[in-house]
Amino acid sequence: SLQEGIGHCKHNSFHVILLDLSLPDSHGLETLTQMSKHVCDVPIVVLTGSNDEQLGVEAVAAGAHEDLIKGEINASILLRSILYARERHKVEVADRALATLQERQRLARELHDSVTQSLFTANVMAESSLIQWEQNPEKARDLVQQVHRLTKGALAEMRVLLLELRPESLLDAPLHKLTQQLIESVYSRKDIAIETALDEIPTLDDEVQLTFYRITQEALNNIFKHANPSSV
Repeated sequence: SLQEGIGHCKHNSFHVILLDLSLPDSHGLETLTQMSKHVCDVPIVVLTGSNDEQLGVEAVAAGAHEDLIKGEINASILLRSILYARERHKVEVADRALATLQERQRLARELHDSVTQSLFTANVMAESSLIQWEQNPEKARDLVQQVHRLTKGALAEMRVLLLELRPESLLDAPLHKLTQQLIESVYSRKDIAIETALDEIPTLDDEVQLTFYRITQEALNNIFKHANPSSV
């Protein structure tokens, strides 16, 4: 049964799982879904009946590494499928590791180019304001206001970067608040008038929310990278 299989997986380590999608206590893609929750990093080869070819296709699309039809399996086919599933899994693990490294490098560049630069500039202005404090109070006040704007923007940029480190946060916060954070994060670096009109946005499906967020993020990046605007 599925529950027996899950129990074995909780207490043992396996290289590959052969999973029948028609079990006494579970049938269809839900079988794969339940097993995947407990063995997220083990390749799964699913077994389907001859009348369930479409189910096998859907299972592979849902994350299974191979689909075998019961009654059409011999030793050679089984061995080849197991080896293929293991090699494909190794490639996927390597791809994930590379993607993680690239994302960390991107975040490091963002941190250096945005937050670090903003804080460095704010520090220089703060030192200058102390020098100007007695001789030119108005100039000192202007510098302090700029320091406030820069540090506020740096805080917004840090919040955006922390969202990138915790992607689930992008799904928890309302989209209009996420958009406002993006706007505040770029405002500190550009000192350009940015006018916003954001209504409250109801809860969206995860994929829709993430897509809209990325579109907004890329639009803002393109505006400041290519358009050289005086206002947005």
